[in-house]
Amino acid sequence: MKAALQWAMLAGALALLNASLTFDNVWPTLSVHLSAALSIEVALCVLAIIVAARWFRTPSPAAVQILAAIWVFLVIGRYEDVTARSLYGRDINLYWDLRNLPSVGAMLSFVAKPWLVAATIAGVALVPLIIYLPLRWALGCVTNASKDPRVRKALTAVAGGVLVGLFWVSVCSTGTGYVSRRIARSVPGETPAPAAGASGGSSPGASA
Repeated sequence: MKAALQWAMLAGALALLNASLTFDNVWPTLSVHLSAALSIEVALCVLAIIVAARWFRTPSPAAVQILAAIWVFLVIGRYEDVTARSLYGRDINLYWDLRNLPSVGAMLSFVAKPWLVAATIAGVALVPLIIYLPLRWALGCVTNASKDPRVRKALTAVAGGVLVGLFWVSVCSTGTGYVSRRIARSVPGETPAPAAGASGGSSPGASA
């Protein structure tokens, strides 16, 4: 019973870590929803923890806390990425967009009510902490589970399978033709030949 509970907690921790980096935006709102995607970051993180536990030492609580803090930035970055692309149709450009933040902040402080501004500031301060706590628990579960050799073997198989699967999907979705065109564009003086009929012009034989 105890072993089943430990496996269930480990599965929940992995699911939480994966969901934290694979959610998508609900257009046209600021909300998000879960997706069926798999995170390469989670697979690499699990393998790194296993390697550390197997050949060096199990990551200390301080190391797990630092990793959880880094993960918070990954989650916030994921939210910014999917939300900006969904609502604005483009990524946020740090050079062009950040210069407008002072003007936006001044406008909001002038228009918005004081209690709304205070609530926004409090929310911005509390959101990272709210994200951090469950991530710290999930990473702690994976770290503690990596002490068991049987769990390490299972996690290695799962994480390795995810990496191989994501690589295979990437190769299949990219295609040989796309890769060859990208290589041709990267070589000076080389221009990929257009596909037959793509230019809309007549063939040499037809013009004769």
